[in-house]
Amino acid sequence: RELLEGAPRPWLDLGTGSGRFGEGAGVEVGLDPAADRLCIAAGRLPSVVLGVGEALPFRDASIGSVLSVAVFEFLADPAGTTREIRRLTERSRSGEPS
Repeated sequence: RELLEGAPRPWLDLGTGSGRFGEGAGVEVGLDPAADRLCIAAGRLPSVVLGVGEALPFRDASIGSVLSVAVFEFLADPAGTTREIRRLTERSRSGEPS
């Protein structure tokens, strides 16, 4: 939680699994491709979404910060996921900080 203090919100837990880490960090949204794990996370997090990192189901610039614990080694396309995270967290180019 201390690592995220001051980070822009909302916070997304990418690969939330059961939501244990996200709950402890205080994230608003958990995303995971495993529906059975999301059922557990739904009892721990305010919002859960079924999806994968390579095609994040959120609008551009709609997420403030992303938490990811032990996820990248399981991704089919880590570079694509990094691009998706940037798409979600980049603010407009009008001078607003990202």
